[in-house]
Amino acid sequence: NENKSEALKSAEKVNLEGIVSAEISYDRSMQWNQEQEITPFIHATKMIILGAGASHDFSYDEKLKSEDRPPLTCSLFDDQYDEILSQYPGANVLASEILQAGDVERFFQDQWYIIKNHYDPDLLNKIINTQYYLQHLFTTISEKCKNNKRNNYSTLVSLVSKYHVAKHESVLITSFNYDTLLEQSLNSVLGYTYNDMKDYINPQRKIILFKPHGSWNWIREFNYNPLSLHRTKNQLFSTQIYDKKSTYAELFSQVKQEIAIKTTPDLTNNDSTHPEFLPQLLIPFTDKDDFVMPQTHRNSLSGNLSKIQEILIIGWKGTEQVFKDLLKTHIGYRPVKITVANKKDDTIEKVFSDVLPNAEWNFQNTFSEYMKFCSQSKDHFFS
Repeated sequence: NENKSEALKSAEKVNLEGIVSAEISYDRSMQWNQEQEITPFIHATKMIILGAGASHDFSYDEKLKSEDRPPLTCSLFDDQYDEILSQYPGANVLASEILQAGDVERFFQDQWYIIKNHYDPDLLNKIINTQYYLQHLFTTISEKCKNNKRNNYSTLVSLVSKYHVAKHESVLITSFNYDTLLEQSLNSVLGYTYNDMKDYINPQRKIILFKPHGSWNWIREFNYNPLSLHRTKNQLFSTQIYDKKSTYAELFSQVKQEIAIKTTPDLTNNDSTHPEFLPQLLIPFTDKDDFVMPQTHRNSLSGNLSKIQEILIIGWKGTEQVFKDLLKTHIGYRPVKITVANKKDDTIEKVFSDVLPNAEWNFQNTFSEYMKFCSQSKDHFFS
């Protein structure tokens, strides 16, 4: 738009850091108040880290095909998701380039460099549209997979529950996944609900859950109908703002500061509870050098890492630099035992050589196989 004021351009550049992370910068006084909150003491010496490989192997049903499981990052734009992708024109345009490039994370990293160093409103609009696509994709996947009874997450939650009864300790879980398969198991096994952001870090619970990259059901609502858009029944709000070529600065100026929990999987304007919102999830790029979760969650994670003595890693490649920096700061040179369930992939040990140099490593095979082993053995991470 040639008539766009220099002030608006400047505002967009100031907020470019938030484009990729979808983290809308909120009032600094509110952030200061959150930072001053006392971090609740959580008696926990064990932490579990979950990556995309964990959700992909969420079920031990050998008959369940790969296309019926949550995708790995490399498969986010595969043909099987075309019906969803076709509803998001900006993401659809990028998909052609992504498939040609072959590396989803590297592609988005390259776009991030463009966004960071140049003014490209069309690319920003496509990135925003892609966030809506990923939200829709993982909403659908979470609903599709939630009734699978051969569920490794349910086994995991049960093992943690038994550990809590025996040791009177909670367990920290850090999940980098957008889906809510773990939350569904937490609800079915322990009756936990997540209707408020405080529920994730409730110190009275057996499991404290952190989602640094956000979740399909995390949103920031608008204060009112943004940009005076005409709401059309069954039309996706994301399509409206994409067609209008809404800029990040324009959307940012009208969004609420707090993250809310989306209580229904309906993504059209028929959802009267949360009809208009921005998704809170991190676009998958190589460095992943940001968090989406609220400051209170960051404080709780940072404040409780120093007591961790054992870590279980499932399906995580270890590429999140900010999270690794936290581990290095709060654990560092202390001896820590790390069990890895990731198809005998030992590359993570090399990645962590300067993060946790005194770690003692124990490599297992898959999520499914390790859950079976834990269920049948007396000597494992939860013993």
